[in-house]
Amino acid sequence: MLLNMLFDDEDEGSVSALFQALAHPEESCLPKTADGEYDSAFPNVGLVVWQAGFVLGEWLLRAQPLGPWGKPLRVLELGCGIGGDRSSSSSSSSSSSSSSSSSSSSSGGGGGQLGIVLALAGADVTLTDLAHITPLTQENADINSSRCAVKPTVTPYMWGTPVADIQAARQQQQQQQQQQEGQTPGDPQQQQQQQQQQQPWDVIVAADVLYEPQYYDKLLSSLLQLCPAQPAAAAAAAADQAEQPASSSSSSSSSASPPIYMCYRFRKYDERGFEARAEAAGFAVTAVPVEELHADYQCGGYRVIRLEQRRQQQQQQQQQGQAEAAS
Repeated sequence: MLLNMLFDDEDEGSVSALFQALAHPEESCLPKTADGEYDSAFPNVGLVVWQAGFVLGEWLLRAQPLGPWGKPLRVLELGCGIGGDRSSSSSSSSSSSSSSSSSSSSSGGGGGQLGIVLALAGADVTLTDLAHITPLTQENADINSSRCAVKPTVTPYMWGTPVADIQAARQQQQQQQQQQEGQTPGDPQQQQQQQQQQQPWDVIVAADVLYEPQYYDKLLSSLLQLCPAQPAAAAAAAADQAEQPASSSSSSSSSASPPIYMCYRFRKYDERGFEARAEAAGFAVTAVPVEELHADYQCGGYRVIRLEQRRQQQQQQQQQGQAEAAS
């Protein structure tokens, strides 16, 4: 995989060092104020290949928790959708957030790294990032697209704003691509792709996004939109569909909320506090045992977690128990 950026997980303050070896001057990527300061409280967000993206990507490819990625699974990657203005605070109004084109996902790992890894494995991936980073993310996606079964989609998004904006941008980009490829309206292949676009995501991924506790609630707002709680009847129906043979369960993913896989590095930003908030919001949080991570990251400095709606998890556990009893 090729990435148009440098690897630097230790230097969290320097931006210039990250661009000295790049063809793009930092002024073309990072907006500045009239005083010459970077117009962002987090100027290097999305511009560094954070190691949490490698940790999560390697585990997802090896463990395949949802089966082979080449189904293809529909993947949405969320990253740093915390807004860019240094003067903004956690009390900023949602109206001002929605008017900005900043993104809710810097592919966490930096510039699309995590999502592109999954796209190379065959997944249908949508990458989101801060508005001033999406051009770099798009370039990284373009560099790798020839080796992807489905070209990754890149779009800006900000945590807490309607997640429908992501799907709308995805559909618009793919329609433009279809027109460029000469497909006409009503083409069977195009209709099939449109139907797939209307289905929910199969999985949500995010790496190294827990570094500003004041924005955790906005992140949870987006996750709750993407993974809404299901009424008991709907959850039971989803569990029944999951028991059907693979040939008859093609629509099962459309009725179940997708799982969320996250990886973060322990710093001093109350990362475990996010897990407590997620549980209070209705998610069941499960940690991947550290010994299952790559050998280089089993020191305890990184944590991979799975979030899913608690009712859905209970249904799955009940189903698993019944299957074990029957055998």
